[in-house]
Amino acid sequence: MYIKKIKIKNFRAFSKKDEVYEIELGTNLTCISGHNGIGKSTILAMLSNCAEIKKKDGELLNGDAFRGDYSDIIKYDKIADSSGRKCTIFFDDLPRDEKGNILDGYLSELSFRATTQKLDEANFRYRLIPIKDENKKDEKKISWPVYYLGLSRLFPFGEADAVEQKTIKENSYKNMIIQEYNYIFTLDGVSGKAEFIQPNSIKRKKGVGIITEQYGSLANSSGQDNLGQILAAVFSFQRLKDNQKDCYHGGILLIDEIDATLHPAAQNRLFEFLYKKSKELDLQIVFTTHSLSLMEHICKKELNEQNNYCIIQYLRNAIGKIEIIKNPTMSGIYADLMVKYKNRIINKEINVFMEDDVSRWFLKGILKNTKIKSDLNFLDGEFGFVDIVKLAVSSNIFKDALVILDPDVKRDESKHQLHNILKKDSFFTFDKKQKYKRTILTLPGSEPVEKILGKYVLSLEEDHKFYSDNVDDNIVYRSVHVNYENLKSGHKEKNELEIYKEWFNEYKEIFGEALLDYWIKENKEVVDEFVDNFKFEYNKIAKTFGIDKI
Repeated sequence: MYIKKIKIKNFRAFSKKDEVYEIELGTNLTCISGHNGIGKSTILAMLSNCAEIKKKDGELLNGDAFRGDYSDIIKYDKIADSSGRKCTIFFDDLPRDEKGNILDGYLSELSFRATTQKLDEANFRYRLIPIKDENKKDEKKISWPVYYLGLSRLFPFGEADAVEQKTIKENSYKNMIIQEYNYIFTLDGVSGKAEFIQPNSIKRKKGVGIITEQYGSLANSSGQDNLGQILAAVFSFQRLKDNQKDCYHGGILLIDEIDATLHPAAQNRLFEFLYKKSKELDLQIVFTTHSLSLMEHICKKELNEQNNYCIIQYLRNAIGKIEIIKNPTMSGIYADLMVKYKNRIINKEINVFMEDDVSRWFLKGILKNTKIKSDLNFLDGEFGFVDIVKLAVSSNIFKDALVILDPDVKRDESKHQLHNILKKDSFFTFDKKQKYKRTILTLPGSEPVEKILGKYVLSLEEDHKFYSDNVDDNIVYRSVHVNYENLKSGHKEKNELEIYKEWFNEYKEIFGEALLDYWIKENKEVVDEFVDNFKFEYNKIAKTFGIDKI
């Protein structure tokens, strides 16, 4: 059983007159994104309110009930919140008996009305209650497990005056939590215990702490706690399925701000874990995020009309109403979240043509480290250096653009290819600063970027400042080396460069920027030479554009 879609009308952000807002959900995963205050949490709160099961029929590992209540998530606003019919939730793949009849208590759709309950002179409770009709004779919620996790409200347990700590008693689920925790954070075999933590001052906050030989549960970071909560919730559904057996009909887990305090690589691995478990447990998972890197990772899945297991729903303001875009392009998401307009130039920017994302990241790191402020527009795409140079000499688009190639084109064979392409061109030259010609630049170094930085980090001693300065980010000398060696031994069919690339792409988001800063400092001569050439070429184009030089 799963929720196919929800329709909302006349409710908070979804209040344009006579407008019905329809949000389709993926059978397994749904990612909801958009600007703050646009209604993402409202959707989760409404979904959480549709169902529940009694604690006698099953509870979470932390002792909570499998239930949600709108009023526990969204506070009543006496000015904005009105009564009346507000939403309808549509269900599919309903549980049936041996004859194929839908089991009692389950409906293909369920509508809700809003009502206000006065608690005392100053406080009111705003509730969403199922509407009775010919198919539903009472106001009960559907019997189906649901759980909501709000991760955006950070509360470091180490700062609490007092906390209650309880060990997770069931070893099988505790061990599963620790195993996935190690995988998602790429920790090298951390063993220990997991326990629930509840600050006495915030009764609804129940965290999950990991105890290791190095630190206790109260020393966990917010990211560690958030991951622990998600894992505990997922394995609570696992236990429910194990216990209910044939009476289990799936469930729904709602996670607000799934990316809160997690680094990008961990976000991606968490997504893959959730996708795997959603299929195993028939568990529908709906989450919100602002993480561009996570959405880019999701977009690499086959998002289309035929495969509805995973859906991105993007909410944006569109002249007086909320527009809901199913499976938008990443360029569209970037344009909206970064508050830019596609195909509209607000300021004059110099286009930059490079070979791939790693090259662009490398250049951006150098410019940031050397405090160079420039107006650049990095053009997306992956190109071979020969293709870029051929385009440069044949198209006017490149005449006022920076062309910057990877470091390894300095090899004799590559240089020979480039000179053959450029020898008949009177406008471009290669790696030589000339006043009246445009120079095709190369990044500092003489090998592929991944190999440069991979060899560099593997050459560092254990007491290097790179490790001591980044200990809070779980960057450990042994873990770096062990993971590289594991990649080598596990992919013997790959050559050295392929191993470096795979290893680097895995860890770029974890320590790439910090590592690049140290590499730049220790390779000042070649970096300064590149920066000097970059400034020279940039300023020639800046003069043409009428923008500030650097």
